[in-house]
Amino acid sequence: MLRYMHIQFHFVREVAEIGSDGRMDARGAVGNSLFGGLPPSVRESVLKRVHIEELALRQGDVLCRKGDGADCLWVVISGSIVIGDVARGEAVFGIRQEGDVVGEQGCLDEAGVRMASMVALTNARLARLDRVSLGSLSKEELEPFYRKLALHLSRKLGQASAARAASVGEEGDLILSVNRLLNPDGVEFVRRAAREVVHAEWREAVVWFSDLVGFGRMSENYEAEVVGSAIHTAMGLQCSVIAESNGYVDKFMGDGLMAYWYVRDQSEERAVVETVLDVARKVVRDFGEHVFDGLDDKIGVRVGINIGPVLRGDFGTSERIAFSLLGRTVNEAARLEQVKIDVAGRSLQAIRASRSFYSALGAESVGYDFVEHEIEAKEGRIKCYSI
Repeated sequence: MLRYMHIQFHFVREVAEIGSDGRMDARGAVGNSLFGGLPPSVRESVLKRVHIEELALRQGDVLCRKGDGADCLWVVISGSIVIGDVARGEAVFGIRQEGDVVGEQGCLDEAGVRMASMVALTNARLARLDRVSLGSLSKEELEPFYRKLALHLSRKLGQASAARAASVGEEGDLILSVNRLLNPDGVEFVRRAAREVVHAEWREAVVWFSDLVGFGRMSENYEAEVVGSAIHTAMGLQCSVIAESNGYVDKFMGDGLMAYWYVRDQSEERAVVETVLDVARKVVRDFGEHVFDGLDDKIGVRVGINIGPVLRGDFGTSERIAFSLLGRTVNEAARLEQVKIDVAGRSLQAIRASRSFYSALGAESVGYDFVEHEIEAKEGRIKCYSI
């Protein structure tokens, strides 16, 4: 694990470009990276007049912090330096290695500050070139220095552009994945939750639960690929018409799904419940007409629908968001979908509506052909209507 601490610089004496141990030293690193365009004799003279120091960093040592004053630049002699400190929540801009120049942008501005922290990714040796000492050089001597800096900056810009392009591609893949995992309502919630604390809230909604009738037993007679394809098709028959009617699919549960429609104010309640009933009737009709590839049997569908208050929010943990709707309205819709017979032993038809949904629809006055039932629920017997 990296150790983030203030560095202890270990200065060494200024020696020849290649030390007695055969390794490149500070003068050699600066000469090769920044003054390589000068004739050897001129370069030697320049390197004697500028202030160069060598420093050694251990893995995890901090070279500089974001916001520090910038009075020098460094050339990496050996090892690796990471630009940006993940431990402090900074973005990582890249890794610099042998021969790379770091800190040059801040150094060129007399009032410059470090735009990012720099940390030793491995044990590293660097050559430090003081900005003040560059003032002793002539225009002719500085020309190759600035030309070399321009080449370093150009290479870094190219690397940054390539990294940004890759990042944009990854970001696009991530957005596509999130959009496939969550409905648009959930995506907007997650975006808000990334910026601020989003508290749960009560909303009015129509809640839908549906399930494929007898599919579990029937599927045992077919190959896995056929069963998987049939489920995909069955979900598609429902999801397309739900989305077209401004509904949201909350989740898939095996061969069933949960969906919902918000009722934004009382004036639109009747229109919303009529829309949901139309969707349910279309889904049941489409299932009756559709021929599923590879299946000899027809697939039926049951739908339970309810209207009322729901709790909308994140019901996961601090590590994982779980956006959904909760509450009695949701539980009753799920129960309506699951029930097979009423207390009198009569079978319910494909679409089962709660008493509150039936009342909001005004079914008695508009002549829908609903059948009234009484069923067992957790809180006792409740009335519902099937069609």
